[in-house]
Amino acid sequence: GEATGEPDLVRKEKVVENLQRDMSAMPRRVVKGSHSRRALDLISHPRFELALAITIVLNAVSLGIQADWAVRNVGSDLPLAMRVTDYVFTVVFTVELLV
Repeated sequence: GEATGEPDLVRKEKVVENLQRDMSAMPRRVVKGSHSRRALDLISHPRFELALAITIVLNAVSLGIQADWAVRNVGSDLPLAMRVTDYVFTVVFTVELLV
């Protein structure tokens, strides 16, 4: 801060620059193993990103349908198809996090 003769803004900008530099180097450090390289290639592929974006939209639609059904059928259990859909989305998102 002021004790070092550097204004706070300049010091904060340097911290941000250092973080950005370190984070941009991170993928190169991760890819030493063949599994890490394949995982990085997979998650950075445009088709993977598109598939996940579509999955997120479908999950949102599914949640909307379930919410509408729950309001119309208060006190009833969700139908099996809706529960299975929930499990499928949970598995897909869990796998995404693990990759």
